[in-house]
Amino acid sequence: MLVIRSDQMETFRRVAEQRFKVEMLKHLARFAPRHCEVIGDRQLTSVIRRGLAGAARHGFTNRGPVQLYLEFMFLFGSGFDTDPLLPWVAAALRSGGLVDDQMARAEILYRGVLDYLAAVDGPDHAYTMTALRRLQDVLAMAPPQDASAMASKFWTIHPEKCAYIGSVGLQALIAEAVAMAPRLGLSGVRGTAVAVRLMFTLGHACFDDPLYPWVVRTLADPGLADPEARTMKLENRERAFLARVLAVPELI
Repeated sequence: MLVIRSDQMETFRRVAEQRFKVEMLKHLARFAPRHCEVIGDRQLTSVIRRGLAGAARHGFTNRGPVQLYLEFMFLFGSGFDTDPLLPWVAAALRSGGLVDDQMARAEILYRGVLDYLAAVDGPDHAYTMTALRRLQDVLAMAPPQDASAMASKFWTIHPEKCAYIGSVGLQALIAEAVAMAPRLGLSGVRGTAVAVRLMFTLGHACFDDPLYPWVVRTLADPGLADPEARTMKLENRERAFLARVLAVPELI
């Protein structure tokens, strides 16, 4: 009788996992070709590694749900599963509760994403692109001075998104950014405003997201130890990013 040792099983598992990663590299390059081209295979490999770990935390092990999880990272950022702007995602991803089957939960998540995109992104990305143009205009203005003013500004920038997530989600994101900005070494009100805008646009985990290496590199740059210099550099790169996205919408 054939006996397969545990070390052989581990070898089979590693080979299968590596094969799946290669398949996902090819799939995501088709799913978001411009974004993948910009960040490169090394960053894309980091995205996949993070996505596999995140999917496993939520009990997603089948090919379909895992692939869906990776695709949604490109739509909402690598930390979409804990984003205060997406509380319906957490509900759909719960492993316990009424829906334990991963395929059923993936279907719930997929339908939720379709509803969200219809309400927030709009036909042919119309709502999002309009919001990004408004965001460009906001960058030329003085930053809001407090959380209430920040929230009001976002209602002006992207009313469809704010209406969908509600005031509670928006306030939670702003509170997270207010706490995060000093830890990131960003300066004062302007630094907080940069943090809020990036989290609102790219996802709340954008500061260490392999999907947005320009954010990570700026914050890790040893030549930007001064908070004001770091804040201005990040804002300038945010401005450049918005210009690129408005020219090539697929980058967001």
